[in-house]
Amino acid sequence: MTPLFVVGAPRSGTTLTRTLLKGFAPVYLPPDEFQILPRFIARAEAGATAQDLVAMVSESVFAGHMRRRGLWPDEAALAARMDGLSPAEAFRALVLAIAEQDGQEQVVFWGDKTPETVFQLDLIARLWPDARIIEVVRDPRSTVLSMHRAWGRSLLRGSVIWRDACAATRAFAGRHGRERLHTLSFEALTADPGAEMARIGDWLGLDYDHATLATASSEERWGRAAGSTGVRAQKADWEAALSDRQIRQIEEICFDEMIAADISPTRATARRAPDAMALKLAKAGDALRVLQAYARERGWPAAVSYKVSQWQGRRSS
Repeated sequence: MTPLFVVGAPRSGTTLTRTLLKGFAPVYLPPDEFQILPRFIARAEAGATAQDLVAMVSESVFAGHMRRRGLWPDEAALAARMDGLSPAEAFRALVLAIAEQDGQEQVVFWGDKTPETVFQLDLIARLWPDARIIEVVRDPRSTVLSMHRAWGRSLLRGSVIWRDACAATRAFAGRHGRERLHTLSFEALTADPGAEMARIGDWLGLDYDHATLATASSEERWGRAAGSTGVRAQKADWEAALSDRQIRQIEEICFDEMIAADISPTRATARRAPDAMALKLAKAGDALRVLQAYARERGWPAAVSYKVSQWQGRRSS
């Protein structure tokens, strides 16, 4: 069995990609983001028992989503399954236990879709030297605008996140080999999903069930794709929605990675790093706006509890 991870900047199409990967019968990724891989591995490498690891995951946002879906396995059985395994093997055992709960009979590729894992690729390479990575890349102007619409995230910080995510996968390919990384264009995927999934199939050595394209239901909770069925071509509206100054700011921050991804800037002519103080202020403002977005959906007590649990889960120790 081979590990497979789907990564990219938030709002780049990673959720759609995970949904469409169901068309490969022996591929299984849990239907929600694990989010706490660094912390899980750090605990395991520090000598935590299988029972301790199960207890830690049991308190996570991920486990809550699995319970809601009826996919959380019996914890005693899960601990017994993980007992004596290496950290890498213990995580695989967790994913496979959920796959069994989900009715997945055959698994050749297993893994996770958490966008932020793009910043943990060296950890993945160390744990699973044979791991495959699907990097989803969307035009930064559309990605940053989508982050802003979904959570109120600032254009400044959204641009930095997109830039750093693309730089991380480029660095990974340079250190560990381009053949382990498949770059998937969101725009190409939505324009011709059958062709793009077939290319992934060639890379994985698997046949794709194209009926999945018509029946796939969006698991996206935010933005315009929430609740949709099938795959529709996305018409970019960033040029109408953003001012010239905003477009230039995004392009200047993302310039080098745009060129590397063969995405043409329309306003910027060179890279320009953001002001450090402005970035700090944007990060603080974003934290409040994201919390407000969750509060509108869940109410303030639930939103605060959820985000605190999420933050704790992403800590590496």
